[in-house]
Amino acid sequence: MDRKIRTFKRTLNKGDKYNTKIKEQMDIKNFQYQSHDKKRYDNLILDCIRSYAITKRIIQLPYDTQRRIYIFAMKNYWKNMTLNQPLRPIWCDYKKYLDNQLKRSIIDNVHFMHLEFNTLPENKKWIPGCTCNFCQNYKKNHRNEVDEILNKIVEDEYYFLKMLGCHEPFVNKWNQYETFYGDALNYTKIITFDPLKDMFEDNIEASPHDSPIYFSQELSPS
Repeated sequence: MDRKIRTFKRTLNKGDKYNTKIKEQMDIKNFQYQSHDKKRYDNLILDCIRSYAITKRIIQLPYDTQRRIYIFAMKNYWKNMTLNQPLRPIWCDYKKYLDNQLKRSIIDNVHFMHLEFNTLPENKKWIPGCTCNFCQNYKKNHRNEVDEILNKIVEDEYYFLKMLGCHEPFVNKWNQYETFYGDALNYTKIITFDPLKDMFEDNIEASPHDSPIYFSQELSPS
């Protein structure tokens, strides 16, 4: 009986979309508008409260009684606010978004300049080794050019830095292959960015028919 080979699918990065919802939420203008509108809203509420008949009656009560009514009302108010208001801070979604972008840079080998908050899509240029959607599509459509540049990087380790316009004596952390932590006797290192990643790995497309490891034949038991 023939059996089919199992194929594993791994899609490319899905994160090359600008999260406009978070950016709008954290826009300083929104906070300014909210602060301005809140003052107007508070003044309107105070005017309404002063016009209530019960407010005028409470004002006529002794001060100690007014104070007890105030304490009782505020306890109920904060009790309801604590139970009904979400405790998740407004910056939590944005922090999660930034952590995900940093993960793409360190783990997925997306170049730091191709993260969403650094370069607009229309301004991107292909960077060797970068695994963002733009660079992967460019590699697919310009295979000969990519192979030629990768060979130049193998022959000249500084060619990659020249491509990025990095001419400083001390190389930027995000353009280094490795980053060292610790001192000369006790240190550890992690790979920051590998420009030759494309030379040893081929991305597996969502469709197995587009994947270089797709098998068109079936195995038969020996």
